Amino acid sequence: MALDFPNNPSVDDIHNENGIRFQWDGQAWVRIVSAGNQGFQGNQGVQGSAGGAQGDQGSQGDTGGAIASSSAPASATSAGTAGTIAFDADFMYVCIATNTWKRVAISTWS
Repeated sequence: MALDFPNNPSVDDIHNENGIRFQWDGQAWVRIVSAGNQGFQGNQGVQGSAGGAQGDQGSQGDTGGAIASSSAPASATSAGTAGTIAFDADFMYVCIATNTWKRVAISTWS
């Protein structure tokens, strides 16, 4: 199944394709990546007199990972997670389900 984007989008239009969200920025459809999970809250500082010790900083949350990789799958059944996008010099690849890839040819234009 090919990606089926609307023909005449307006800036900031949202398009859902196979559970992946894209937003039109006026020139291209850009994948919307959700923010990662929030890190743990740090420990509370010591109670008591003014100037008590501050608690430790919480751990950083997940950054959401890369949107696309230049490591293209070797075949349509290569290992992959739904939503992963990869590319090489000739194709853009989208993993649409676990270990299920689709690709589309890419070329230059003027």
